[in-house]
Amino acid sequence: MKSLSLFLFPFLFSCAPVFTAEITGYILDAETYEGIPGVEVRLYKNKPANYADDSFLYQTSTGNNTDIGLFKQTVIWSDYLAQYGKDGDVIDMHFTIIHPQYQSKIESAIGIVSGAANSIPAITLNSLNASVDELQGSVTTENILTNGIRVAMYLGEEEIAYARTITQTINGVDGQYKFENIEWRDGLLTGSILATVQVEDPRYTNSNPSQVTQEIFNQENTELLPEINVVLVRPTIFEANISGKTTFLIETQNTAEYRPISGIEVILEWFYDDENQSIPKRDIVRTDEEGIFSTTITWEDPVPDNDNSVPNGEDQVDITVSYPSGGITGFSYNLTPFNDTYTIRSWIENTMPTAYEYIPLPEEE
Repeated sequence: MKSLSLFLFPFLFSCAPVFTAEITGYILDAETYEGIPGVEVRLYKNKPANYADDSFLYQTSTGNNTDIGLFKQTVIWSDYLAQYGKDGDVIDMHFTIIHPQYQSKIESAIGIVSGAANSIPAITLNSLNASVDELQGSVTTENILTNGIRVAMYLGEEEIAYARTITQTINGVDGQYKFENIEWRDGLLTGSILATVQVEDPRYTNSNPSQVTQEIFNQENTELLPEINVVLVRPTIFEANISGKTTFLIETQNTAEYRPISGIEVILEWFYDDENQSIPKRDIVRTDEEGIFSTTITWEDPVPDNDNSVPNGEDQVDITVSYPSGGITGFSYNLTPFNDTYTIRSWIENTMPTAYEYIPLPEEE
């Protein structure tokens, strides 16, 4: 053991008396006065120059499985000039107290008595960890509180985001974001740090302001951050889902009955380049056993539609839906509507009117 080689061995070969003493103490959090586990305690005969001084005689800790913060160490020494001769001695001991989440300390214990259990005053450490419960703000598009926008928060001078989230409905209000249980290492013990929040979502641009900031203080309530307004980036390629159904409409004495027609060929035609209408596109689908067809179409339109009913970032296109020759080779259906043009919208599910063949009630003879 290092302490023996540095402190005791030179005296074991002399006639000087040898003494022992037990030293115990508590390491506590300066704010909560709770014990701190995992604190490294080094003991020195002479006061150490700094926390990294390796001339310590003993090394112990408060342990990792306890929250009382207790350390205990037996020390041994020999001295020709013991204060009470062979009957006893009194010495001073010095300590470095080190924990990665607390500010390190150098402490001294004056008057350690040999042959006794020496309890030193509790040593308190200032935590390097600071925290706040939450930080909240909001994001709007065209001054409308909007959900689903990605935001990021940065702490201090860090270039990597501390946390990311999306705007959502909080307490019945849309467009809100909230960062919770925010923690940081307060190495300078200032008790505060600058939090910066900004929108980081490629679907949005022209953030105003570009970012919002607030100095947050350890264990104190935060204020609501100023609102950020962004503009939705309008895409140039759009898609829409289309579905429809084909049936027989059979009239009976008391009611009308619908029966699905499977295998009907449905042709959809539209202009892929909606602005110049120079590239026609066609999609052919067939109805399933339930008489239903569905497909997804895409088109390009770099210029926003002048129709005020079209939401920002969305688009619409005209499409022709037809059922040629009834749809099945060898069979003839008189489907209504046989073909027609419809406006397809990118922001909704587009359901075509049901195409049906009317089978009237048989005439009585």
